[in-house]
Amino acid sequence: MSKIKLALPFWCIGPLGQWLQSIALSGQESRQRTKFLELLAPTGREIEKKRLDMLEDYAEKDTLGLPRKKMKMDPAIQKEREHYDLTEESEKKFQKEFEIYLKSECIISVDDGNIEKVKVVRDIILNTRHEFRGEAAAMYDAWCEAFESLPKKLSYDETEKTK
Repeated sequence: MSKIKLALPFWCIGPLGQWLQSIALSGQESRQRTKFLELLAPTGREIEKKRLDMLEDYAEKDTLGLPRKKMKMDPAIQKEREHYDLTEESEKKFQKEFEIYLKSECIISVDDGNIEKVKVVRDIILNTRHEFRGEAAAMYDAWCEAFESLPKKLSYDETEKTK
């Protein structure tokens, strides 16, 4: 059985979801977007879990071998928050390893249960009139690459016949 797969780099998942949520859609496009976002939600949780697991691995340990935490200013919220205690060297190693992970691909199997969601989101992305600049343009290009790699006629039945 030939499988259709959508391969998106992990670093694209969160921004894609945020962008899809930010655009005004109506009717079927809005419904399919919401269903597609539900499809992506577990991947977002997986990315955050991986980040926290990696931080724990690189954090300084207390006498019991547990990761140490310390209070540190969080510029995003302008308040002190608890962060894992990393040395400068271990923070660099963490950043490098997490970056490698984010560049790897998340594979979404396209099947009868989600093909319509993927088709609608593909059309939204490839036909948008939204203007992208800078980093956002590079991200948009990555989204387009992933969705353009899908068969033009995104029909599970058609793909089955061509295997």
